Amino acid sequence: HTTVMAPGKGEFARLRKLDMERRDDRWRVAAAETIRRITGALSLPPEVAEDAMRVFARAHEARATRGRTIVGMAGAAVLYACRASGIPRHIRDVAAAAGVKRHEIWENYKIVAALMGASTHSPRPEEYVPRIVSAVGADGRVVRRAIELLRRAGGALSGRDPIAVAATAVYMAGIIENQKITQRDLAEATGVTEMTIRHIYHIMQSYLLSPGPAQGGPGAPKANPAPGRN
Repeated sequence: HTTVMAPGKGEFARLRKLDMERRDDRWRVAAAETIRRITGALSLPPEVAEDAMRVFARAHEARATRGRTIVGMAGAAVLYACRASGIPRHIRDVAAAAGVKRHEIWENYKIVAALMGASTHSPRPEEYVPRIVSAVGADGRVVRRAIELLRRAGGALSGRDPIAVAATAVYMAGIIENQKITQRDLAEATGVTEMTIRHIYHIMQSYLLSPGPAQGGPGAPKANPAPGRN
């Protein structure tokens, strides 16, 4: 008779380790494929996918992915990579591309942000301006003017979507600097609707034209009719 020896403790440990490594490999492959799908749907550059994969890998190594879906964590990693790069993408867009609810992305994002030592607060509009200006093909004068307008507007736009506020400031800066930047260009670059840009434009214009030491002055946008779909 042939005697089959049961694996010893050392062999069990080795087999368990191999099984865990295989599971980790499957998770990494699935995460990479999911991240590529999400970033592709959002037309994000390859660098964002690479950053998101690094973020996901760190979360997985820290066992922060336990009990969570791959797609939910992958979406959170993409959102984190976008914000870290100053790329304007809404959480709703990431959630739609991932095919999950915004709540799941946000809950996972808070875990990822804490792990990476970042704040979960929304970035300031100024942080989005350079990327938006680059996306619509304008130059540094528009960047400087848009940031100046945002600083002068101060808290008048607090609580509003920072991407929408940044897009509107870029639109207004383009008018002041005589550079043609259309609302449609900005909508395509940021995902903000033209209607939202027009609404915030009116708020910014009213505030900057109102009397007071922080408003008006050189470079303030002149009063004009409501901008159309130009």
